[in-house]
Amino acid sequence: MLNYQHLISQLTVWKTWLDNQKKNNYRNEYDRVVSVLSQSHLPGTTVERLKKRKTELSNLLKGNI
Repeated sequence: MLNYQHLISQLTVWKTWLDNQKKNNYRNEYDRVVSVLSQSHLPGTTVERLKKRKTELSNLLKGNI
């Protein structure tokens, strides 16, 4: 019984760590996309794709997806 509880505890910590890592990765990519969008020397298609990705990342950070 004790080993089972320890395993559950370890899995919970691991899942929390993994979720935090994903959120940090999303935040870093979001910041990068916003930075690139702030530069006005991009072709129109690239800007549209980056805006779409920015929206997707924003939803991921909010937990909507």
